[in-house]
Amino acid sequence: MTFNDLERQIAAKKIAGAYFFPGEEEYLKDQAIGRLALAFLGESQVSQGLERISATEQDGINIIQRTQSLGMFAEQRVIVVKEIEALSVKSRKLILEHLDYPSRDVCLILCSVNLDKKTAFYKGLAEKIPTLVFNQLKETETVKWVMTKASARGLKIAPAGAQMLVEISGNNLGILDREIEKFEIYTFGQNRSEITETDIKSLAGSSFEVESYELAGAICTGERDRSLALYEKLLSSGEDPVRLVSAIYYQLEKYWKVFLLTARGVSPRQIGYSIQSHEYYVNQMIPASRNRTPQQYLWAMDQIYRTEYALKSGRGEPRTLVQKLIYKLSS
Repeated sequence: MTFNDLERQIAAKKIAGAYFFPGEEEYLKDQAIGRLALAFLGESQVSQGLERISATEQDGINIIQRTQSLGMFAEQRVIVVKEIEALSVKSRKLILEHLDYPSRDVCLILCSVNLDKKTAFYKGLAEKIPTLVFNQLKETETVKWVMTKASARGLKIAPAGAQMLVEISGNNLGILDREIEKFEIYTFGQNRSEITETDIKSLAGSSFEVESYELAGAICTGERDRSLALYEKLLSSGEDPVRLVSAIYYQLEKYWKVFLLTARGVSPRQIGYSIQSHEYYVNQMIPASRNRTPQQYLWAMDQIYRTEYALKSGRGEPRTLVQKLIYKLSS
């Protein structure tokens, strides 16, 4: 089953008796549940007819009994069961048997984040009821999602700005949605609709996340004085120097890949797919990626490895070790 299939069912109000929603992307999953509930119950009955329970607290018998009992305030109901991977073998068997004769006035939505695809329960659900997998979006898909979501709120955000927001705030769509809502309020107060990179640096995520992102970028572009100044600022704010090493590695690895793929004649769009970044962002990275030779990239990665080894083996004071790393990489 695809998203388009689900949209067609919702539009036609031909809702199945049960659905299986596996996958890690909880935000999109909740959005789909809300749309199904609205179509199945009607707007006036959603608050009374939508019920959410967890399989960590209910067994198979209780779940089936809930689907068969009469609703107190609504004739039809949507019952969402989260964390079904917690069900026992006996409960799983009961659920699968129940799906052969589902309740007519109930839409049962079974959700899982990490149910093993190899289990008989997963295979049985996928065979018996419509199944839509909610995989976490890749970074390029998330950037496009941010731009679309902002546009839906009447806001404008450039690809580079959307990329920056994802880099700073992460891949969680729920968090990104709240960030966009924050920008909507902020820009409305200033009587404008464009979200700028300055807005993102000022409002998105925590100061630690923003400055860590800026530090890694400054190192990769060879801005030594700025890199050291940002490092000192992060330390004075209470940041853990060890955590910064991962951010530096992540960003430098991207620049190295851009360098290698550009040298092979790969297009910015294809490079974007490879490193999970927007094409616009890749075009910004290309000039700075050429500041290092292949040998210098290897040397830089070796320096990161040596620093991580020293940190893990207690061979030096962390603040000083990371400072020396930043000095070397940004010089």
